[in-house]
Amino acid sequence: MNTFLKSLYYQFLTLWRNKIGFFWYFLFPLFLATIMGVTFQHFEQKESPVIRLAIEENLPEAPSLKESLPFKVTLLDQKVAHQELKKGKLDAFLNKHSILEVKEKGIPSSIIKNVLDEYKQVQSAQLDWRKVGQNHRQTYREEKAIPVGLLQTILTSILFMQCLYVAFSSRELSNQLWDKNSAVRMRFVLSPIKKIPYLLSGLFTSLIFNFIVIGLFLAYIYTAFHITLIKNIPYSLLIIFLLILFGALLGVSISLVLAKRSENIKSTLCLVIILLFSQTSGMFGTDFLNMIHEKLHFWEYLNPLLAAQKFYGSINYVGNLYFRNEFFTSISIWLILLLTISIYCIKGEHRHDH
Repeated sequence: MNTFLKSLYYQFLTLWRNKIGFFWYFLFPLFLATIMGVTFQHFEQKESPVIRLAIEENLPEAPSLKESLPFKVTLLDQKVAHQELKKGKLDAFLNKHSILEVKEKGIPSSIIKNVLDEYKQVQSAQLDWRKVGQNHRQTYREEKAIPVGLLQTILTSILFMQCLYVAFSSRELSNQLWDKNSAVRMRFVLSPIKKIPYLLSGLFTSLIFNFIVIGLFLAYIYTAFHITLIKNIPYSLLIIFLLILFGALLGVSISLVLAKRSENIKSTLCLVIILLFSQTSGMFGTDFLNMIHEKLHFWEYLNPLLAAQKFYGSINYVGNLYFRNEFFTSISIWLILLLTISIYCIKGEHRHDH
């Protein structure tokens, strides 16, 4: 434990002495968040409620509706649903006769009624409701279900950008181990310590350090603007962890692939990739995201932060798990790709050493 704390302390001390690194790690995200917050916080909308709908289990269309509707949908029997409705835990209940029972008249019940009316029209026209539901779900998410849409989208992109900053520390760690001119590499010739355990230990320390920095960023956002970016804690932390892991592998891969290039080229490439991914994941607002979705659809497959933005918004602002598969597929492909590149390059360096 003492060794781990010393490692964290030395990493912070190194970052503190590196003025450029300290600026990008700490000051730039806070500065960017402050500018965006002051600029856009007066243009935001009030938070839209999460609409809670229960569907009777005996309804034949229940599984299809649960999959397609842009609400928080649960399948219940009639007795339990009525109890939940009376307690105020549900906004509406759709029974097996396709009759909608609502807690009270208002915006949630009106939205549910309109969507169900559309479902009946699609059913009567013998269209594929799942395809219509995908479009409806996307529209609902963009227009109705994201509270403080513009500012929170921008702040989430800044949060993701900070997750990827671990690429700088992982790149530097990789340079120490495999750069021919590195003094640390020369020490490993006589040291009993193996390179891979040393690398994994350093990456783990960087990951924990990045979590601490992100925690400070979230605390600043809440203190300065009274905005909570994390509501679904387990999934939010999982997304942040996977993005930090993606950033760490990105830094290692760049260091190994460009082993013969200068440090300036490696640092510049890291910075360009991080800024490109983060800024096209929502930092320019929801209109820019819609433009990417309509005209640059291929970029959704290349940028894992886009899938992360949609899944993050879904779990924290809508209250469902839409876009979960899309995010996990995208980030898994990238992690496997970067890990394969890193292992291939490390094996090449190992053969070269012997």
